[in-house]
Amino acid sequence: MYNPTGQKKIVEAAAAIGVPAIAAEHTMVIRGLEDYQYLLQSFAIPNNTPEENILYYLPGGIEQATQQIAKVHQQHPISFRETTAGSIIDLLEYLTDERNVTSRREFTFDLYRGTPELHTRKWTGHNAFLFGIEATEFDYEDRTTLVKPTGQISYNFYKSNKGSM
Repeated sequence: MYNPTGQKKIVEAAAAIGVPAIAAEHTMVIRGLEDYQYLLQSFAIPNNTPEENILYYLPGGIEQATQQIAKVHQQHPISFRETTAGSIIDLLEYLTDERNVTSRREFTFDLYRGTPELHTRKWTGHNAFLFGIEATEFDYEDRTTLVKPTGQISYNFYKSNKGSM
């Protein structure tokens, strides 16, 4: 165990890198659809780390590994909070309205740690589209659950930027 002096050094080192980030302090804004910025329930913060390594062998069968290229394409679950005005239904209909052989509506979004006006970091997703949004089931005996459409999002992410704070 650490004595009080050792604990003080750890606390001071942790304080030097800032306060812990809280997931609820993130805001997603779909460009051109700014009204949807506060309706995101869950989303994974993107990064560009490789998904796997590449194995190779040296003489004598010695196994080594090297990194793959940075991961640009992102795909993960997404969950929204619906409103009685049907804002998520409107979003889904907007995104699928013009889907045909020659046109597939994609969008760009910004994810802020904080708000668009005051944030410490910003992630931008390009060529994004939603898929696999599951039909919402209602349970009339459960009066404590919000309507949360869930599905998948696919997009390209290149890097984050420092914010305005």
